[in-house]
Amino acid sequence: MKNSRLLLGVTFALGTLVACQKEQAAYKETDTTLTTDSPTAVADSTPVTAQAVASVRRILIDMGTTATAKDKWGKNWNTMNDARKGLRVNNAVTSTNVATTLKLEVVNPAGTAASYDNGLRASNAAVGDVANEYPATATLDNAFTNTTVTNGRWKIYGLTAGSTYTIKFWGSYKQAGNRFVQVKRADETTWREFNSAGNTDLNTNASFSFSGKTEMNFDIKTKAGSNFGYISVIDITESIPGGTDNPDPTDGNGGTGNKAPVANAGTDQTITLPANSVKLNGSGTDADGSIKTYKWARFSGPTAHSISNLNIANPTLSGLTEGTYQFRLTVTDNAGAIGTDEVSIVVKPAVAGGGGSGPGTGKTLKFDSYNNAYYPNGTGLDWKPGDTIYIPAGTYGLIDLGNLRGTAAQPIIITNRGGQVVLNQVRFNNKMEHFKFIGNGTPGVQYGFKIDQKTQEIAFAATLVSNMEVAYVEISKGAIGMMIKKNPVAGDPSSQYGAYTIRNIKIHHNYIHDTQTEGMYIGSTSPSGTAAGIPIRLENVEVSFNRLDRNGWDGIQMSSTLGTNSI
Repeated sequence: MKNSRLLLGVTFALGTLVACQKEQAAYKETDTTLTTDSPTAVADSTPVTAQAVASVRRILIDMGTTATAKDKWGKNWNTMNDARKGLRVNNAVTSTNVATTLKLEVVNPAGTAASYDNGLRASNAAVGDVANEYPATATLDNAFTNTTVTNGRWKIYGLTAGSTYTIKFWGSYKQAGNRFVQVKRADETTWREFNSAGNTDLNTNASFSFSGKTEMNFDIKTKAGSNFGYISVIDITESIPGGTDNPDPTDGNGGTGNKAPVANAGTDQTITLPANSVKLNGSGTDADGSIKTYKWARFSGPTAHSISNLNIANPTLSGLTEGTYQFRLTVTDNAGAIGTDEVSIVVKPAVAGGGGSGPGTGKTLKFDSYNNAYYPNGTGLDWKPGDTIYIPAGTYGLIDLGNLRGTAAQPIIITNRGGQVVLNQVRFNNKMEHFKFIGNGTPGVQYGFKIDQKTQEIAFAATLVSNMEVAYVEISKGAIGMMIKKNPVAGDPSSQYGAYTIRNIKIHHNYIHDTQTEGMYIGSTSPSGTAAGIPIRLENVEVSFNRLDRNGWDGIQMSSTLGTNSI
């Protein structure tokens, strides 16, 4: 399963289903690189030399008056119970309770004390445990920032020059809206930020990696437009070359003599919507060994995206939305030393062409006086391959489109603009091909399209279609959430097996909930046919990264398929 939640039942027939057992790392970034080496047989007479590798230790700091000494998973914590000026954490212990020389000092507070005498917020509406890493006691309270303070600075020192550190600032406060915290290294100019409002994602943080330092100062402030921000946890990972918790700093690399590898994340890239994918061009070199592992992680920018594989040099990013993404590449050599580099991906908004005189222009979908867009045969629409069709934010009735075709190189893209578009029903039919229905047109809006089905019909229906992509759509209620199939009709040859094949369908990053019956109904459940005939087949259907909740029957049902299909 690729992150499709609450799958109540799955039915398959007439086709090969590939259960894509890709690890979560293929989509959700994690904090641990897992490398599995195939065992190698060594004869008794062959000398074996043990090679020094890096050891890793972790230091966790909980902000707040509710102390976390040891969490339910066995990790030891440090507590910062005062966010005013002064030394606040002294000789921090690791998660395995080993004393270190690491210290945290508040040089300048990041928020005014106000009613919170010590600069901490003690009564957060808790978000609970987060990803089996941060316990509820650590997410319950926090150090807060506000816009009246612009010169907040915290210093972390007692570091080892020969180690590589990754320091993450993470926070959460259970409420909606914007609660952005901005953090930067004092010796750099780039601010990194995260939204602490209702944050339950470990990867929504401000993260920094570096080596060769014995101390690091961090500037902290609230982003303009947010009244406050919240920091709940500082999560520090130290990589120590040489496999010892007490590296010799005199050689700058833990006493091993090993030279750290050099990471290259590639040049910065800029794309303009509707283009929403790029290939990362990472590489690594090692002067005295070889590169053992690669790992990519997003540390800033919009959260909406997919990455084909976190653990290769050149993965593909897709599903990007407007904004600036920043990714960090970490390479590890055969002796355990680490090198990092960063790259920015700028995604610009689509540019409307106005007149629509040629391919690739931007146009606005027209609705009638009943708030419906009814074009089942495409009549009255001058859409061309490469056009982007915008639907302004608002509430509408029905969209019914057909007989419209893009090309493989220039698909027609239908997206939202200026906020969320709420609809009652969506239908695609009549051999509509090479098109995308994607609700990623507005930064910060996770599901740009919401189909709120109030008449207990099928919320989203696609019959004779091919080369269709549906993403970032929320579907609520309705008899069926999403249906993609064509039932045979007696006496209608165009509806029978062999007359058409529904091919190349991608369904990802959607949220379907509270339906009467199936969440997704893909393909006829009578593949052998009925008195009306044998149904049309589907081929190359990919369903991934969807969330399904409270569906009355099957979460996903797939049948009448050919070739390779995946969930």
